[in-house]
Amino acid sequence: MKENPGTLNRRGAGGYTLCAECNNNTGSWYGPSFISFSHQVMGFAVKEKGVSKVRGTYRIYPLRVLKQILTLFCSACSSDFASNNPSIPRFILNKDERYLGDKKLDIYLGIYDIETSTASRQSGVTGSLDARTGMYSVFSEIAFPPLVLLMVVEGRSPVNGLTNINFFMNYNYKEEVDLTLDLQKTAIKSPFPADYRADV
Repeated sequence: MKENPGTLNRRGAGGYTLCAECNNNTGSWYGPSFISFSHQVMGFAVKEKGVSKVRGTYRIYPLRVLKQILTLFCSACSSDFASNNPSIPRFILNKDERYLGDKKLDIYLGIYDIETSTASRQSGVTGSLDARTGMYSVFSEIAFPPLVLLMVVEGRSPVNGLTNINFFMNYNYKEEVDLTLDLQKTAIKSPFPADYRADV
């Protein structure tokens, strides 16, 4: 019996969040490198079972992967996000640019735990406050297999354990490297952004 390959849907999540030029340029410049990285991460996610952190070596273009991740966040957040932070689209739309300008962002990465997760989610810009410590965070999150992506816009990360990948900016557009990363396996069970409790 022939396996059903499913239906190809090129509409993504279904919304039109990027202009055609931005979508086409970023898709051709960064998309294939991001897809390759995602496939490699999925290989480790499937192979490494029963562990909380996965060490893997990836053959990637780090700058391209980072710029595609930022493109995803521009899509996940409202159009006001890019308008209010012009250094971000400027960084994305110049494929050779390695400096974010005056905007301080922290991009974190983890592995979506395919063994224990029961949900997936995406949030625009969200805020959290720890009433005990007064520490706050303004962030956006995308959590779909095989990646958990967190962009912190202000304050500190609302969670510990994810890997900061800002150093991907140290590489140039044409630079492909073997990069070893220690990535936290993260359970996605609740609808609440940055809630990585495994016992929900």
